[in-house]
Amino acid sequence: MRQRIPGPGPAASPSAAAFAERRALALCLGAMLAVATTACGDDGGSGARDSGMIDATELPGMIDAAELPDGPPTVEIGTGMFAFEPLVAGQELDLIAGPQGGYHFILHARMRGMKAGDPRRLDGPENPTTLFAVEDASGRRVDIVEVRNLGYEDSEEPMGWKALPSGRIVRVYNNEVDALYGELVTLIVEVRDIDGRSASNSIQIRPIPYP
Repeated sequence: MRQRIPGPGPAASPSAAAFAERRALALCLGAMLAVATTACGDDGGSGARDSGMIDATELPGMIDAAELPDGPPTVEIGTGMFAFEPLVAGQELDLIAGPQGGYHFILHARMRGMKAGDPRRLDGPENPTTLFAVEDASGRRVDIVEVRNLGYEDSEEPMGWKALPSGRIVRVYNNEVDALYGELVTLIVEVRDIDGRSASNSIQIRPIPYP
């Protein structure tokens, strides 16, 4: 009978040691694959959450890129009860006699390069401050001062601009009105956003009585 020769024990066998090393490597790779599969998900989505990447829109304090200012701060003064209407230097503009005995201009503004705030929230803390002013021919201010926290909305044209949702009433002192008719009067607007960006614009017009 052929005698069976006993081999070396498992601890001393090179092939057993190699097998144990390969088995440990396979277990490690399997664990890594399981983690990667969990991160990727299997819901068919391709969003940042499924890819394991951070979705910046879900982080507190992050701002939508569409809300960020575009270009240097710029503002333009205009008129218009509803939509913005540009003014031309030297043009005539109605100085309106109101039903309660006061006088006012209808002024408007559009801007870019500053945070627009929320036009739905009158005096909201996130809104820029807007100041209109009226100066007579000598440079003396003749309007009743009002600083407003107004939000701006997308303007149809030009693209990239934000406009007030509607024109604003800017009141003039009654005792100044008669001296303004037919004279060159300066209309001014200044806008400052919550980050301190600011811009101003002015134009000269000739007030006429209305009605």
